Amino acid sequence: MGRYSAADIEKFSYCHLNWLLSLKNDEMNYEQKNGIAVHRDVEHKLQKIKKNEEDAILFEQLVAIYSLGAIILSVVGLLIFSITIKISLISYFLIVISLVWFLADSFLLYIYLKGDRKSGLAMLVFGLVASVFGLSGIFIFIRLGILFGKILTSIAIIWIIGAIMALYFYNYKNIKALTIRKKTDVVEGKIVYLDDMKSSELMVGKKYPVSGRPDYVVYNDNKYIPVEIKTGRTPRGPLYSHIAQLIVYCMLIEDIYNIKPDYGIIKYPEKSIPIQYTDAWRDRILQSVSTMDNIKKSGVTHRNHRNINKCRYCSRNSICPEKLI
Repeated sequence: MGRYSAADIEKFSYCHLNWLLSLKNDEMNYEQKNGIAVHRDVEHKLQKIKKNEEDAILFEQLVAIYSLGAIILSVVGLLIFSITIKISLISYFLIVISLVWFLADSFLLYIYLKGDRKSGLAMLVFGLVASVFGLSGIFIFIRLGILFGKILTSIAIIWIIGAIMALYFYNYKNIKALTIRKKTDVVEGKIVYLDDMKSSELMVGKKYPVSGRPDYVVYNDNKYIPVEIKTGRTPRGPLYSHIAQLIVYCMLIEDIYNIKPDYGIIKYPEKSIPIQYTDAWRDRILQSVSTMDNIKKSGVTHRNHRNINKCRYCSRNSICPEKLI
């Protein structure tokens, strides 16, 4: 059995003869060229979203590092001073508060590193507040004129400033990504694959004889969701050929990531339509691949529909010997 791309299967599902003619003459019409231009524009916006979200994660991690560093400096300083000199009750209170918040922040960091992104903001807040408590205790010793206290406090302050700056850039990148997402109406979730034709690799099935490049794939709630963007007119319902193309992407995700997606999404200009990924759809695609093999070997096939509109909008209309219009 040969291997076929999602684009080939989309053409075949549209019309058997359309696909066979495309193997001999793959010249694009105006609508297809315009569709590619629109895709490139969306791709550019998706790249911006992906880059800003990746930067936001980096700054989030920097805030965690800086805030934890400031906590450690503060707590260590307070403990050293509590051992070396007599301190007031309020300083002991600050030490205890700092230690409690430090433990809470460490736990949140552990959850964050395990993959729970929702704990990120709480972790940052805990870290900064704990640092403030710790520094308050150290400031008491500065008033006593202790040189080490001054040095330790200065370093801790620098770390807190670093955490605040990282937090600012984290929010800035997040807001920027969310703004573009809202304008572009991007499916919610982390963009894990983007068809930019440069850095993204062609998805090639190991178990299934298909390949392809979905416009983008998002990861949300432990699930992968392929998204296919369609330009031009918005149909009343999803076209069969578009569904077939999306199912191929679902098969590739199942094959490559070893996780069967529940559904994929076709995004038309005026609405988005989720398509369930079922065994029946997968088997239908595999049957199409088998039929494509037979046609390719024989070099002969015919128009398999009586839909005048299909012929009217067909990109092979000018060279088709069986066109209805």
